[in-house]
Amino acid sequence: MANSPIFFNTDGMRAIANQITNNANQALSDHAVAWNHMQGHIASYPSNLQGLLYEIVNSHQQRLSQTYHWQLSYASALTDSANLADEAEAEITSMFS
Repeated sequence: MANSPIFFNTDGMRAIANQITNNANQALSDHAVAWNHMQGHIASYPSNLQGLLYEIVNSHQQRLSQTYHWQLSYASALTDSANLADEAEAEITSMFS
């Protein structure tokens, strides 16, 4: 096992990163629509209740948004890792050519 070559499926890494990006972007879009709907619904309540309701839902909304942005960051890092692995492979190969 110690002499086994290290293999990174960089095309697979990029495909997964692309899927994560697409899913996170769709989730962010859906989240924005739902949040706008929720704000409209909260606005229909008396003003003294609106503040209480926003206290409940604001932190949840922010955490969801942060989760989707974390997923986008992760996908970007995965793509960067695939690119670096390919660059390292090309550089190592050129040293022995």
